[in-house]
Amino acid sequence: MPEETLFWTAAGHLPASALRVECRWADAPDYTRLDIEYFHGDRLVKNDVHVMAKRGLFGEAVGDLTGSK
Repeated sequence: MPEETLFWTAAGHLPASALRVECRWADAPDYTRLDIEYFHGDRLVKNDVHVMAKRGLFGEAVGDLTGSK
């Protein structure tokens, strides 16, 4: 029997089945942001934020990473 995945949280290690996950996307002109929040009951115990830049350091558009044009 496989073991259940554990997440490291502010409340210690918790099994994935004990957590409620909420995701939110934000699309802005310069970036796309993904917020992932993990709740144990009503308590927020883990928060992940991922940001993808659409523009470089000097404001130029970030190119296609596949190399195609």
